Amino acid sequence: MIRKKVIFSGKVQKVGFRLEIHCIAHRMKLTGWVKNLEDGSVEAEIQGEESRINFLVHCMQSLKRASVKKVTMIDVSIKDDENFTIVR
Repeated sequence: MIRKKVIFSGKVQKVGFRLEIHCIAHRMKLTGWVKNLEDGSVEAEIQGEESRINFLVHCMQSLKRASVKKVTMIDVSIKDDENFTIVR
């Protein structure tokens, strides 16, 4: 079990990006949250098995309606999340 802070940069807002992350995270039984940042990027903290987190990130990079130019991943400490939420 690990937790990653992931920042997606590029055309990732106003394309359903957060909802897509939420849906995949829910299906993969990952916990954490996702939110839009003021600079136009999307930030998420995702917790679960490393292979599942990597799968989610790969899915988001190949999303046709978005254009991910850069992904930054940082290890962060594990938290007691029960589900995955969209922060508005």
